[in-house]
Formats: sequence, C-alpha cells, structure tokens
Amino acid sequence: MNIDECATGAHTCAASEKCEDTKGSFNCVGVKCPPIGTFDLALLLDTNVDIGDAGLSATKAFAKEMINSFEVGASSAKITVAGYSGEKVAPSVFSLIPLQARSQLSSRK
Repeated sequence: MNIDECATGAHTCAASEKCEDTKGSFNCVGVKCPPIGTFDLALLLDTNVDIGDAGLSATKAFAKEMINSFEVGASSAKITVAGYSGEKVAPSVFSLIPLQARSQLSSRK
C-alpha cells in the first residue's frame, strides 16, 4: 500500500517545489517557469575581490541557476552577464555578448 505524501501534506518539499509521489516515498522537484516569449535579460554580478573566491563561486552558481530556469534562444531569452567590481563593468570576467543558446553558457567560466 502506498501513502501519497503529496496528497496528505506529509512531504517536506519547499513551497517553491512540486511534490511528486513515488511508490513508498516522494520527490521534490524544482518548478521551472514556462516560456514567456522573447525577452532580453541582463545580470550584473558583484565580482569585487572583497567577496572572496567562495563569494564569487556562489555568485556564478546563482547566475547559472537563474539562467537555467529560462529557455535560452533567439526566439526566447537572450541573456547578457557582466561583472561589476565597484569601479567598472568588467567584460573580461563575464561576456557582454548576449547568449543565444544554453551551450554558450557552459563555455563560460
């Protein structure tokens, strides 16, 4: 007999996650936004040395997670990412060229 933790509310999924019942358990799944048409997205990220290597890694991970929540392409989202260190935008750290395919993101540092 399977108990549906999703239906009974016995799951531990976050409010932003979808609960999916499995036999004998459940899975929490992140919910992606549906495609909403063509748009441009610009992310300006803190790359100041004061945030340290761990902070920069966390900032990059956040940006990748955000970008992965969108459908990237010429007929959907075009994304530009730039780093800001407090003095100037640093195009050498992040590309200022809009990404038109998700595969372009994986080639970035």
